[in-house]
Amino acid sequence: MDFLGRLHPLLVHLPIGILVIGLILYWWQRIDHTKEFGAALKPIFFIGAVAAVLSCLTGLMLANQGEYDETAINRHRNTGIALAVVSVYFWFLASKKVFGNRTNYLSYSMMILLVVAGHYGASLTHGSGFLFGSSEKLYVIQPIADVQNALAYQDVINPILQQKCVGCHGPDKQKGKLRLDNEQHILKGGKDGEVVKGKEDAELLNRILLPPDDEDHMPPKEKGQLSKDQVALIRWWINNGADFKAKVNAIPQDAAIKTSLVKLQGAQTDEPVEVAELPEVDAAPNALIEQLKRAGVVLVPLASGSN
Repeated sequence: MDFLGRLHPLLVHLPIGILVIGLILYWWQRIDHTKEFGAALKPIFFIGAVAAVLSCLTGLMLANQGEYDETAINRHRNTGIALAVVSVYFWFLASKKVFGNRTNYLSYSMMILLVVAGHYGASLTHGSGFLFGSSEKLYVIQPIADVQNALAYQDVINPILQQKCVGCHGPDKQKGKLRLDNEQHILKGGKDGEVVKGKEDAELLNRILLPPDDEDHMPPKEKGQLSKDQVALIRWWINNGADFKAKVNAIPQDAAIKTSLVKLQGAQTDEPVEVAELPEVDAAPNALIEQLKRAGVVLVPLASGSN
């Protein structure tokens, strides 16, 4: 059943294309009375109606896998079923060569249902409002002015999850019955249980650290991958208890994490940065370092193995 359900994204494009072709031919002959496509309309709408029914059946199987928001899936399901019913009825009338006001209204209804059902389907896979201009664009991580005084989850971890994970684990779609868009759902976990408890054994971290070609790796290899700094920050947060309220400066930090955190104060990029060879300089005097620390200055290394 799961396999048949996964055929839905393939089958659903058939009624879209076939029914649109049929509607174009139908409207064409209504506008230009010299054209007669009645013989072609019967098989076209028959194939389109069959494809619409099969799309509904496989869609219902896919919905039963429980990876989508109930409200969103209900909208898509109901409009899809309505489209299948209308297309079957239209085929029946076309097969009897019954054309007139009834088929005119049905043709308009069919096109509206195609657009609406397609919109709801696209919203499930591409984000809310995909078709009508309010789609969620790629989440842009904003620089943090003072990263050490920022909140570890809200300001550091949540933006990473929003950018890389929420597309498949958000309000519209929940693969593995898991949502990662807020604290409540993260703590709840998914069908396999909690995902941020257990430090190195945490499910979320394990999935991220799997080889990219592993089918359980997250994000899937065809999606945008986390940068090395993003992986390190999620690992640091989870290994220190996955605290949703703590500030960054309240969580232990080694030199590598301090460097990853400092990068959050500038523009984010996953592109490799070309680093020039650094000159050799003497180490900073310890007395000066202590004086700066007493003055409240936070000192972090910018490169390992170099003064």
